[in-house]
Amino acid sequence: MKKLLLVVVLVLLVSAVSFAQTSTVPVQITNATVLSNTAAAAYVSPLGGTPSGATLEGVYILKSYSTYTIDTQAAFGAACPTVKVYRVTAEGTQDVFAVDGRSFSCAGDVMTVQSVGAGHYVFYSFGSSDAANAAPKQLKGGAL
Repeated sequence: MKKLLLVVVLVLLVSAVSFAQTSTVPVQITNATVLSNTAAAAYVSPLGGTPSGATLEGVYILKSYSTYTIDTQAAFGAACPTVKVYRVTAEGTQDVFAVDGRSFSCAGDVMTVQSVGAGHYVFYSFGSSDAANAAPKQLKGGAL
């Protein structure tokens, strides 16, 4: 009976640790407002949802024309080349943000984002840089 109780306690502890590792709180970015995980998932759903193979890391409301520096390993547990940022448009789409390297860049795992106006920016991580590069350039949703 004691052995059975010990096994049950160990299983519960392992389950609790696993849950703690996979249940994350969105990381705060200086001068940005972050939506909760629940609110972020509800927000992107009518905007074309999450790209195939991606993990929604967060929805951030960035201020107009500001520069943000994010350590993607610390913030999302992902290498910078595997992270894509989508900007939400007034038409209700998510457009890949700044693939030209001027408003978005990576140096190691440090991402620099130069916002092009106040609004919602959606961060997704992918399993590899190839998967991130193959991500759709636009996710279509309904009008906002």
